[in-house]
Amino acid sequence: MASKDKGRIAFVVTSLRDGDDDPSIAWMGWFADAGYAVTAIPLLAGPVSSSLHSSVDVTENAAVHGHKAKISALSALIGSSAFGAVVGVRTESNLVVLEAMKGHSSPPLAVVTEENPLSLFLDSESRTRRRQVRDARRAYRRADLAISASHPIAAELTAAFGVPASRSLVVPRPVLAQNREDATFAGPPEGDGPIHLVLTCELTARTDADVVVHAAKSLGDRGIRSEVLSLRGGPREAALGALADTLGVPFSIRHDVGEDDWRLPAGSVVVLPSRSEGVGADLVQATSRAVPATAISTALGVADAIIPGVTGELALDDHPLSVADAVERASKIKVTDVGGWIDRFTPRFSGALLERAVQYGHGLAER
Repeated sequence: MASKDKGRIAFVVTSLRDGDDDPSIAWMGWFADAGYAVTAIPLLAGPVSSSLHSSVDVTENAAVHGHKAKISALSALIGSSAFGAVVGVRTESNLVVLEAMKGHSSPPLAVVTEENPLSLFLDSESRTRRRQVRDARRAYRRADLAISASHPIAAELTAAFGVPASRSLVVPRPVLAQNREDATFAGPPEGDGPIHLVLTCELTARTDADVVVHAAKSLGDRGIRSEVLSLRGGPREAALGALADTLGVPFSIRHDVGEDDWRLPAGSVVVLPSRSEGVGADLVQATSRAVPATAISTALGVADAIIPGVTGELALDDHPLSVADAVERASKIKVTDVGGWIDRFTPRFSGALLERAVQYGHGLAER
């Protein structure tokens, strides 16, 4: 067990259940291995992820009903614990952390973290989400540090949320378990083989996968054989299949493909058609497997997850012709020698950088 001689750090999260796609699980594991006493504070009671480090202490003191009650419970816990820093993970947890700090004469370092843009397409969000973002505009400037998963998010927190640039830092999200060596990509299309436009995202109303089918049709019109392959399916798979039939685009879904075994054919290009992304974890996953990827440049955060011409290509906009152009260029890329870059998205790099950020925050507080 770690010596815990580096002090105490707490992570406030929505929940700790499996499949919550939460970077804090990896962060907590790294800090525990690095010698910190780590406390996980979920705001919702429930099962604990099997991936959580065994030495992380879980307390459900704040897993009570009502926003104000959560704040009060966390405030009491902060008062009775010698935390050096309290890290909020995502908007709801961030707001609880910042409110709980009020009234403490010597509070621990307050760190908020965001992995997605807050303001884009807010008009389509729920009333609760719109209220959270409105509250964040007032509260985030009180944070000692604001950690963003990508540079566009950091810019938003500074420009629109009042966080000084000196306290708005970027820490890549730890989306990889490790720097993989077992790449599964078989290379560019062989001979006259097709380009496979691979959808790794779930096919939902929020994912504009239609543009990928139209892009495949555009490639076909250029004399380039292409097929669309979905690895996850989703509520819109029937509608997408019908569109593909209408346009004469081969379309298939492989529900049997596991998260860690994409088994992609030669000529595969991962396409992320999202209108907005904090980073685009699937783009990083593609690179870790030596698969070229494409995304819409106006999704902003994806620019932190693709190196144009090296790991993939960015489409100028979300028009099918632009996506087709990007896919055609990406299909010719052989993704090699990116180990140093892809390592940025591992817990080892991300955790160490978050530790440096926390140390930097303590230094700011002492000035």
